[in-house]
Amino acid sequence: MDQHREINQKKHFVLSLMLLTSRRGNGLNFSLGATAFSRVAFVSIS
Repeated sequence: MDQHREINQKKHFVLSLMLLTSRRGNGLNFSLGATAFSRVAFVSIS
């Protein structure tokens, strides 16, 4: 249960990062969001 909750928190964090990215259009924020997203995807898969 705790691990599932942690994954949901990470997804929420990634979504908020992507929202910031779309607002600012900043390349750095986009790369950070993409990195975080790939990490969350890897965690949820493995």
